[in-house]
Amino acid sequence: MAAAELWEAPANSRLFHPGDSGEEVILVLQGRLESCDSKGLRRNWLQGDLWGEEKLSMPQSLEYTLRAVEYTRWLRWTRAALLELCSKGAIRRALRPRYDSQGRLRTGFLKSLELSSVPGKNRRTVRPSAKPVILGFSLTTLAVFLIYIASRGVAAISPLIVLCLPANLLLWLCIFGARNFGAAYKIETDSIISRRFDWRSLAIETRHVPIDQVQGVSIDQRGTVNHLLKIGTIRIKTAALEGELILENIDAPNALAQEIQKLQERTTARMSGREREEMRRTLEGSGLGERRPRMLRSNQGTRRLVKPATLKVRKSPVMLLGQILISLTLSIIVFLLSAPRIFHFAVLLALLIWIVYRFEIWRNDFFTASQGYITRFHRRPFGNNVFRHQIEITSLQNIRTEQRGMLSLILGYGSVILVTTGGAADIALKNVSKPRRIQEMLFKYRDDERQRRERAQSTAQLRTLTQLAHALRQIN
Repeated sequence: MAAAELWEAPANSRLFHPGDSGEEVILVLQGRLESCDSKGLRRNWLQGDLWGEEKLSMPQSLEYTLRAVEYTRWLRWTRAALLELCSKGAIRRALRPRYDSQGRLRTGFLKSLELSSVPGKNRRTVRPSAKPVILGFSLTTLAVFLIYIASRGVAAISPLIVLCLPANLLLWLCIFGARNFGAAYKIETDSIISRRFDWRSLAIETRHVPIDQVQGVSIDQRGTVNHLLKIGTIRIKTAALEGELILENIDAPNALAQEIQKLQERTTARMSGREREEMRRTLEGSGLGERRPRMLRSNQGTRRLVKPATLKVRKSPVMLLGQILISLTLSIIVFLLSAPRIFHFAVLLALLIWIVYRFEIWRNDFFTASQGYITRFHRRPFGNNVFRHQIEITSLQNIRTEQRGMLSLILGYGSVILVTTGGAADIALKNVSKPRRIQEMLFKYRDDERQRRERAQSTAQLRTLTQLAHALRQIN
């Protein structure tokens, strides 16, 4: 309950207007709430009812007015706070739906919202189409049958020739599966994620594009076969030159492109509605409006937008260990040779110096994310000159990961590439442990920093509007 806010509103006061984001969940404690849309349809929420739980799965702008019919008190959770709570196992189990003997919901969320209330669960996975495989299999099977029928009356042609086509088909299916079924695209409420596995270089590449960064969606259907099979490639463009996301060989590309465009439109409408809603509430808090909602208790569990701890990332210890093991192996081979002790002592001393030198290189090459910036530090061992490269977190348009080679997949290290608005990969975090986890953490840092700056700008603007409201009230 610490994450909830306690509100009250007098009779006939409006909580939300059409176009507001309404990204919150309300538990009515006392009174009655009523919604009314443009067609005159009405719905009521009484004591113990939840309003807004559908916003967890598909947030979008409101199309109706929500008002308090009588004096009403309620608890309010923001969507972000509730999703963070639902990420915990105990809270998620407590919010599972429970029904009475008549099938009515007693506690928890609806079953359709149970998984979507958890961050990362509300997603749709799209894979490349299997239609080319089915078409190729059908054509090859027909060719095998025709060749077998034609070769029955020719003694010079061995009937075993038909076995070449199934072998060719199997090889073709393996190649197609390696190229296409190693890809997966996830369409989430707030982002689009592409994960591809390149069998030629044994590399995994992950791209993450927020919905609010999408600038355009185009469809590429080249060839008669693609039109007949209704498959195509979707290109999602962002502000970054390298931020183009390509979804290849997708079934019904027009429908998926329209879905992405609708998500983009909803996100834009939500952002504008959220700004208008915050502005109106600030003006109401300054004294404007006779009948307005009023907060009785603020959120006691609000998390800080900017984390006090600095995210510090070094290269994977596997890289340091590999360099040391190679030198250690060569030294052991030298020790096994018959040589004077002074030579062995010199080799041992050189080995120790080399280990210390490589450790200093590893220790003095790291990346930090703090106070709105991502900075790379590199200092030569036992030197004072420090190379520093810094970019703003808010300038990141995309963050992608790469894991090249079977060894990187087994040991779990790879590269995190930061793409800025200009399109160049300004900073590449190479050979770091758990690159996908670092990618998620950097996205979270970026979103938090953007929210902090937007809130600072909104506070300055709302302060001006508050002063204007006071001046208008003095004039009246």
